[in-house]
Amino acid sequence: MPQLAKGVAAIVVAGACVATANATPIFAWAARTVPVTSTNTQEVAVPLTDAGATTLKFSTAKQGQAVKIVYNAECVITAERGTVLHLRILVDGVEAYPLGKDFILCSAIDTGGNSWAPVVRQSVLNVANAGKHTLKVLAHFVPVAGGAGSWRLDDSSTVVSGGLILGAARNKTDGGSTSDTKKIPLNNVGATDLTLTTTAAHERVALTFNAECVVASDANGRNFQIHPVVQGGAGPEAVYSYLCNAHDSAGQTSEGAARQSVIDVAQSGDHTLYYNGLLNQTPGVWQIDDSSVVAEKGVRAVAYRGTSFNGSSASQVAIPLNDNGAKLLHFTTAAANATVKVVYGASCTMQGPLGEWASIRVVVDGVEAAPASGSDFAFCSTRNSNLLNFHAGYRQSIAVVPNKGDHTVRVYGKGSAAGVSWVFGDATLLVE
Repeated sequence: MPQLAKGVAAIVVAGACVATANATPIFAWAARTVPVTSTNTQEVAVPLTDAGATTLKFSTAKQGQAVKIVYNAECVITAERGTVLHLRILVDGVEAYPLGKDFILCSAIDTGGNSWAPVVRQSVLNVANAGKHTLKVLAHFVPVAGGAGSWRLDDSSTVVSGGLILGAARNKTDGGSTSDTKKIPLNNVGATDLTLTTTAAHERVALTFNAECVVASDANGRNFQIHPVVQGGAGPEAVYSYLCNAHDSAGQTSEGAARQSVIDVAQSGDHTLYYNGLLNQTPGVWQIDDSSVVAEKGVRAVAYRGTSFNGSSASQVAIPLNDNGAKLLHFTTAAANATVKVVYGASCTMQGPLGEWASIRVVVDGVEAAPASGSDFAFCSTRNSNLLNFHAGYRQSIAVVPNKGDHTVRVYGKGSAAGVSWVFGDATLLVE
């Protein structure tokens, strides 16, 4: 059965997971549109549903089932710089990888609580026994010494899924201060190259990289960027993708950021996977910690747009999903009441006064996917007033599709106020 390699914190998955054709198995999900606000400085269980449930139940059919767990929410802290919110995930009381209580989900940007971030925590685990399981998400608010404040999570989604080809985690810090390309260590022994195995020609592999990320620089526009490479694979992304952006020279604004890619792997067999990272421009210092990378099969549909989409409207507009301008992505389900996960990720750039944001919502067959919060989810926000602000925008949504057959996805975006400039680019829409 799949095992965590000793000292490596890597999940090695042997054989295919049990799933319908072209579908990632979704073991459980939860969504919440009611804000969670607290000043508590003790570690607490995070409510995952609108009813306030702090646990998510799921079942597995075999021992050692490899699972991916993603918690996504918009987050803001109202406090002094240096104040952070940590987050970790437990299954049956066992902490999922990467281990430790120090993963920073989001940080204070301003004392007025005007700077929202679309934050992500991805964890991986081989669940020891078959049967029923209980998941908890724990948050720990840590103000600066002698300080206080509050934290808020909103429009959250939690998904437990299978279909893993490979998973790896690292709870060590990496970084640099030059704009030279650097291979990113992906596990605790420092390996930069991992092996993933495909079982069919032109298999589409979905990759997600998540880490606590920060850039320290007092120069505007400094950001850390990543790019995945799979030997024998081709992806549409021709550019490096933003992971995080500098907001001060002290590096006090870490957040949990994620980027996704879909790679078409031409031949079946073993393939080398690695990630390159770089600082876009000096001066600056980048740092990542508590990272995870997952490769999955089960892609139902994918769209990629490299061309930037520029917006300044405070009214909802349909976002183009590919470079031809298509605003619909089609996918197929083989059974009624199929659970579908939709993730939209993009580089988001904003310019405007502090406190403004760009929001998105995801619609499947004309029905908003969960969490259904309208245009309330902040995909990115202004952080330094009237300067360029770069984000790794990420929105995870879930839909239960009543009927089998062909379906469509749309993504809508809007600004919080007229005249606020927002740009989406290097964008991937993934349906699993």
